Amino acid sequence: MSLDDFSTACLARQVEPVALAIRKRGRDCIVAKLTGFSDGKLILAITVKNQVGTSEMLSLPVVVIDYAERHGARWLYWRRDRYPMEMRRVELGTLRQKGYLKRDGEIYFPIAAMEVVPWREWRYAKPVVKLEASVHTRAEQVSGQLRLPLGG
Repeated sequence: MSLDDFSTACLARQVEPVALAIRKRGRDCIVAKLTGFSDGKLILAITVKNQVGTSEMLSLPVVVIDYAERHGARWLYWRRDRYPMEMRRVELGTLRQKGYLKRDGEIYFPIAAMEVVPWREWRYAKPVVKLEASVHTRAEQVSGQLRLPLGG
């Protein structure tokens, strides 16, 4: 086990899983979880079941990615909890480098570009951490060029 793996495992055992919420359209919305698998690895996790618009692209506020990285997470896991059940992952660094930062302060990433992994359970997150998302300051903090889709 490398020192990085050891550090991540230690952090994961010390951090209680939490749901991460931001204010969207006038209400608090849970957008992801900081949780882990039974092996102790801390992850940023998104679960979708019946949400509209989650079949091709995921989006995540930069403030959520920042929070996850500060707490030792290296991977984002996306899991579909409806048939056909599916799980994928991407390194947070890759998400930042290859994702598209839009004016809403979120990074968009194609689900098809994520690595397919076996579906598995992660630790349940009950407490909620409310994060402040300032679109202007978050967009400025992302390294690299602000990339917008054509016509956007």
